[in-house]
Amino acid sequence: MPDILKHQRSGSDYPPLEDGRLRFYSMQFCPYAQRTKLVLLMKNIPHETVNIHLQDKPSWYLDRVNPLGLVPTIQKGDRIVFDSQIINDFLDATYPEVRLGPYDPYQAAQERMLLEMWGKVVPPFYKAFLAASDDKDAYTPLLEELDKFESRIKNRTSPYFGGAKPSTADVNIWPHAYRIPLIFRLFAPDVTLDPARFPVFSTWMKKMAEIPAVKQTEIPDHVFKAFMVSVKNKATDYDIGLEE
Repeated sequence: MPDILKHQRSGSDYPPLEDGRLRFYSMQFCPYAQRTKLVLLMKNIPHETVNIHLQDKPSWYLDRVNPLGLVPTIQKGDRIVFDSQIINDFLDATYPEVRLGPYDPYQAAQERMLLEMWGKVVPPFYKAFLAASDDKDAYTPLLEELDKFESRIKNRTSPYFGGAKPSTADVNIWPHAYRIPLIFRLFAPDVTLDPARFPVFSTWMKKMAEIPAVKQTEIPDHVFKAFMVSVKNKATDYDIGLEE
């Protein structure tokens, strides 16, 4: 079945599953869904995409796929997994040909701890996202939390958080990280991720941006800005850019 990119709403019919094919339920602007999209691309896992309208969900999605009504979710036959971190760990174990996560339990624990630390950045990120303001002060809490994260990674010497190659930690951190300078550039150009202030984080950002799968999941600036404006105006349009 071809991808269904127009976001499915209430009243839509459940798209029949293709036997043996993995389905990825997403929303084109969701950073958590982007985590899983990156894993699917980096591991070269064949899949189809069905986008879900998160403010007007189809009843079949809640009844048959994900009772929480969130994305991402993956489905293959009668096997369903949701939550981006759980999905990514599942995919890494199920498709081991291109391993992303560490085999060593201690290294795996270190990556999960890093994700917990990154989690402190996410709440001020969403405040900045919803503000979409040109007021520099609106971004102070986010920058202060990034200062703390930078201090926790300042002694790292490897190009990626997982070491010499990208890991599940890099993949899970990237989607929110990618959106931070994007928001600055679109709404507050006087605010930047100063490399002098965030040397390790800035270097990591540049390295991640070179990965082909990362480039494939980039959102055009004008599309992302239009989406943010629609959210701010309480008229969220998930389908912006799909007609292009």
